[in-house]
Amino acid sequence: SPYRYRGVLSSGNDEPAVDQDGVGEGVESGQPPRLLWVDWSRTQAVWNVVCGHCWWVTRDETKLSGFLQRPRNAPPWDESARLIQYMVFQGALFTIPLFFLVSGYLASHTLRTGPGSARRFLMRRAARILPPFSLAVVVTAIYFAVNRKSSGMQLASDVFLSQIWFLWALALIQVLLTPFCFAVRLCTERRQNTRQFFICVFLHAAVVGVVDAVLDMAWGVSASGRVGWVASFPVVSCAVLLLMAAAWPGGRFGDVMRTGAAVLAAVGTFMLGMHAMCPLTECDELDRLSLNTVQAILLIVLMYLCGFVAREVQDSAVRTLSGIPAQGLAVLAYLLSSYWSAFTYWGEQYSRNNAWLTTYQEDPVYNMADQQVEADPMMQGAGGASWALGRMWFWVIANLLFARAFCNTQVHPFLYRHINSSAIVVFVLHYPFAQPICEGLYRVQGVTHPATLLFATLTCTFVLCFVGYALLASNPITAFIAGIVPSEDAAAFVKKMRRKGGGRV
Repeated sequence: SPYRYRGVLSSGNDEPAVDQDGVGEGVESGQPPRLLWVDWSRTQAVWNVVCGHCWWVTRDETKLSGFLQRPRNAPPWDESARLIQYMVFQGALFTIPLFFLVSGYLASHTLRTGPGSARRFLMRRAARILPPFSLAVVVTAIYFAVNRKSSGMQLASDVFLSQIWFLWALALIQVLLTPFCFAVRLCTERRQNTRQFFICVFLHAAVVGVVDAVLDMAWGVSASGRVGWVASFPVVSCAVLLLMAAAWPGGRFGDVMRTGAAVLAAVGTFMLGMHAMCPLTECDELDRLSLNTVQAILLIVLMYLCGFVAREVQDSAVRTLSGIPAQGLAVLAYLLSSYWSAFTYWGEQYSRNNAWLTTYQEDPVYNMADQQVEADPMMQGAGGASWALGRMWFWVIANLLFARAFCNTQVHPFLYRHINSSAIVVFVLHYPFAQPICEGLYRVQGVTHPATLLFATLTCTFVLCFVGYALLASNPITAFIAGIVPSEDAAAFVKKMRRKGGGRV
């Protein structure tokens, strides 16, 4: 590529020079090093989402949807379809939470304090997210207008609640948590007694109050008895700030307090498992505006918060945990490896979609062998929702450990650059491609077996998305619009064309 790669899914710094260990270093002095394993983590999250969406399209086309009418243990479901369904549900446990966790981690990696730093941080994020979001809105609107005949407010609703929701959600979360992030950074720099810190805390308190009030009024969360959901955001974020501020003395005590803040942020997500989920009979599995949506929204907010805090305190955590016999704990975990399989347990009779997540509800989704089944004690009350969060954390941690250990490398500069920079384009284009491809293969070509249809749809979809990426990346302006390169490259290209054209582009 003749210009730098720095897309909306990147860590935010320029193209790195990579050493032999695969750890990138910023081109310019003072630039943070490139986190190669984090880039791969975000890209695999995008690919997971694309695979899941293609399966949902296939499932709809082959009439496997509607679990209440067509339980997964009865025809037309077969073992290959159940295996794919398990894979998709497994991915939906951790993929979106992992994406927002990594996003928070990267926000800490690139955040700087100083005069005007908050404005610069938000402007940079807007410059990276808004152009691809605008492209996604146009592409998705055309698709819905042509394919579903949507128009007016219905079209706007379909577009903004479609698969592109994560772009505006990520932008909104970054804006809302900016005061919190700066307050944590000031604590890390031991500037808790400054006026800036108290301003950030005040602004964060205002954000928390507004967010909780909006969620509660819009969905009636407290009225449904799920007070723990709306309490999670203020309790976790404020407790984290309290521990970070208490680390003022520094030394061993400060390290312990900062480490405790990261642990508390992660444990605090289980407040979202305090209450049972709204069942399928009341909240449809893919209803983006059901009561369960509140839990999903707050989970991704808390995961972003966890990622940011983890990056801020990682040095303190290393010092705090340095005395723990890590190898001994690893041996113990290995001796107990027979219990690892618990985190792959599907629990298909109780599993259900919660918008973009997977969780468990109290009552059986369907009855096995056409017999009435009593609700299982394991899934009663907070059991099902808490177990889903436990499985989520197991797979988030497992993915990050694997990526850090084995994927902190470019593999090849060409592959690294284009696979990672194409992720946003693949995400924007995949759904409009997947739907007609699946329909054509099923109705015209006669590919009716669900597994075969899925893999054929995936192959064609990725090929077309990569072709679209190649076309968009061929010009700095279209590459900027697609979120592939930063605005500086597009601006430099325009200036160059003006000089060649005597002032005209």
